[in-house]
Parts: sequence; C-alpha cells; structure tokens
Amino acid sequence: MTETSTPTDNNKKPDWTVKSPKGHGRYHRLETIGAGWSREDSGICVRLSGTQIVENDLYIYPVERAE
Repeated sequence: MTETSTPTDNNKKPDWTVKSPKGHGRYHRLETIGAGWSREDSGICVRLSGTQIVENDLYIYPVERAE
C-alpha cells in the first residue's frame, strides 16, 4: 500500500484491530470499533466502523491470523 492509497484500493485485510474500553469495574470490556492497516512510512491507517463517539482511549492490537 502506498502512502496515498487507501486500504480498500487493493482489498488488503487489516493488520490491526482497534478497540475501546466500555463499562466500568467488573463490567469493563474492550469493544472492537475499527481496523487498522500498516503503512510504508511506519504509521497505521485507522478506520473506525459505525458512527460512535470515542470518549476513551483506543487500543490497537495485531490481528490474530488463523493458521
């Protein structure tokens, strides 16, 4: 992927899963809210899904690939 291309230009699967914490205390969980793609300039292109407002931190994890 080039710096000016978008993740869907070549149908590349995401490299990262983007999550945000929801709930408090015992009921705390991480909800998946988007995906990310590694860029050639060492950055990550993040695409959030839906129309949610992100009020908390974002956590980015590598996608676990089935082998």
